[in-house]
Amino acid sequence: MATNDVVPYTPGAVSWVAPTPETARAAMRLYQEISAAIITTDDLQPIGKKSFPKRSAFQKLGHAYRVSCEIIKDHSDYDADGKLIRVAITVRATHPDGRVQDGDGRCHIAEKGRAADDPKSEHDVHGTAVTRAKNRAIGDLIAFGAVSAEEAGEDVVGPPAHPYGPPASPKDEERLLAALFDLGVGPAPANQIEAKFGYMPRVSAWAVMAVAAALRDMPKDGEVVESAPKADTPADTEAE
Repeated sequence: MATNDVVPYTPGAVSWVAPTPETARAAMRLYQEISAAIITTDDLQPIGKKSFPKRSAFQKLGHAYRVSCEIIKDHSDYDADGKLIRVAITVRATHPDGRVQDGDGRCHIAEKGRAADDPKSEHDVHGTAVTRAKNRAIGDLIAFGAVSAEEAGEDVVGPPAHPYGPPASPKDEERLLAALFDLGVGPAPANQIEAKFGYMPRVSAWAVMAVAAALRDMPKDGEVVESAPKADTPADTEAE
């Protein structure tokens, strides 16, 4: 048999031969075609301007190349009150030809956006760490170089719903509009804030109300004010 013939794998036997440039190119082309054929848009997660393969993509690749995985390290850290802090997982991926590759995955409670005493926190943190470890082990074993969505810098569930703080309440928004009219500017600034941030952050509403209240209470030139009526302030809103 010539060295450029395809040599089938025989369990327990050393059957690998050095490839030629032609067979290497053909093998890589076949590998890329298989990967492209089994990974669909549903297996990709847009993050920023790029798309990253999700867990389902690595599951498909692992199945296509007959890769098996096992957890060989499972460690969790807890604080003094017994609340979960982080999870560290190591997964070993094994190919039928005997090659193995270990992959590490970690997840911190803060990533999930939940309190440590939330009943789902431990499950979610552990599951994310396992997924990251499996993705990395499979990807390294089969030379799939893409970074998984689960470790690409943003969680696959997407960015926080309110990245600039909690939203203003309906009462906040009513008082905000009243404050804007007091300033003589109408609701246009509120619309601009909504357009910029996607929602009305409470802190923005409170800031405008505080400015309007302060300006309303300021005496005009030459005027002496014994007592000025107080506008609704953010503190009033917070109490509600």
